[in-house]
Amino acid sequence: MEQRGLVERAKSTEEGRGILIRLTGLGQDTLRRSAPGHAAWVRSHFIDLASAEELDAIVALSQRVIAKSNQAG
Repeated sequence: MEQRGLVERAKSTEEGRGILIRLTGLGQDTLRRSAPGHAAWVRSHFIDLASAEELDAIVALSQRVIAKSNQAG
């Protein structure tokens, strides 16, 4: 992605060992153009195949993962 000009690396100002990855303008444009097709693919190949109960379980699990991640950071 870096070679294609979609992202760029930058040193972290908070920690000398860290590297930040930022979208370039081209990366933002590419993401914006691809998002609708990607969302449609996810819907037809994942969301539409799940029952309401399965989607509820995914939401509950996702919320626990986010809560755990927020505790760590």
